[in-house]
Amino acid sequence: MNSLFHLEHIEKEECIIINFLGIKIPFYTNPKRYYYNFCRDNKFIFRLLDRLLPKDSAKVAFTSYPDFSDSAYIFYDYLKKTEQNKFKKIFWLKEAINSGNDKVIHKKYYIHSFTGMWNLLTSKYIIHDHCSKFLDYISSDRHVCFNLWHGSPIKAIGCSDSGLTANTKRRYKYMANHGYIFVSSDIYRIIFSSMFQMNPNRIPITGVARTDVIFNRGQSPYIKDKYNLHNFDKVVLYAPTYKTRYSRVDVKIKYENIFGFEHYNQKDFLQYLKENNICFLIKPHPFEEKQFVKFLQDNNYDKSENIRIITFRDLVVSDINLNEIFNVTDLIISDFSSITIDYAILNKPILYLYNYLENYKQGRGFILPDNFNILMPGETVLNYEDLKEKILKCCNNKKANYTEAETDILYKYKDGNSCARILEVIKNL
Repeated sequence: MNSLFHLEHIEKEECIIINFLGIKIPFYTNPKRYYYNFCRDNKFIFRLLDRLLPKDSAKVAFTSYPDFSDSAYIFYDYLKKTEQNKFKKIFWLKEAINSGNDKVIHKKYYIHSFTGMWNLLTSKYIIHDHCSKFLDYISSDRHVCFNLWHGSPIKAIGCSDSGLTANTKRRYKYMANHGYIFVSSDIYRIIFSSMFQMNPNRIPITGVARTDVIFNRGQSPYIKDKYNLHNFDKVVLYAPTYKTRYSRVDVKIKYENIFGFEHYNQKDFLQYLKENNICFLIKPHPFEEKQFVKFLQDNNYDKSENIRIITFRDLVVSDINLNEIFNVTDLIISDFSSITIDYAILNKPILYLYNYLENYKQGRGFILPDNFNILMPGETVLNYEDLKEKILKCCNNKKANYTEAETDILYKYKDGNSCARILEVIKNL
């Protein structure tokens, strides 16, 4: 099975149980499962090796979640194209058994293998976008970790997240002592310093790597062709954040309609899109993609000529970054996703759905509990009729429904040079 997610979050490979002398012995059809189990069960061995093995200062390991994605991959791609950098040995550590992604054609290793672990433990530098499980296997102070994160968040992250496990707390503590996080503005430097209990000097303001692709409009004709957008007057992107993540539930939701509004009517909405010649792009969050897409297909949304369903896998195969789609849209609709902050750099209108607001406050929560809307430039939507009215208003005006001062809080730089600034910081350390 090809998957873009961590091994423990995908379907397990077929397991054959052999009962030998009363001892049950599992045999997996994919031998890499054994690597994973061994690494997971013997973290202390790798932490000991980490303290003993020499670190190669010309060696950098990249990793992301999902594999080959987001800011980590964008910076990796930038680094590979830049002749003047301090890294001579660049490779990728993937966490899924089969990523189904051929973007990285150079050196790549399955992290839960002996080759992958060797390269992780002997790399001086590690560049990643989450505090992922690889941090469970390292313990020495001879690594330098560069965390590109995966956006400028609105919802609670780091130590403010009520769902932290002991392992995650350990990862955050390691990052605070041995890592750097790159952010977009002064307010996010303060936020990340607080959320990860980190010295602000370890949080340089460079911009977020993934916003660089927004300024590359070369993909726009290809995107318009792929999603057949040429004959529409307006293109709207709907990209809500997740409410559930595997066993964790921030908000209990039912897929009764796509917005969660009480008086929503599917037939009316599809007719509304048709009458106003709107193409409605629906991008589910990867964590909820399977359930959301099934709901859309079961209710024939995919049959509508005004609807396009965009999956993570589809973007990977097409070699499209979600942020590149911004340039062919007139409006984004979301709830509490950091994608809206990326979108704000274009000064295009943004709508926020507050359909699960109170439950979300009690569940996941926000970085700024009483002032979370400071980080949310745009307008709020409270019901279905309000949504239809504001979609037309925003698309027809084609202007931002927020001020430049609001985005100045979020961005020190509004250009496509974040990767260059990140590299400059790394070179000078």
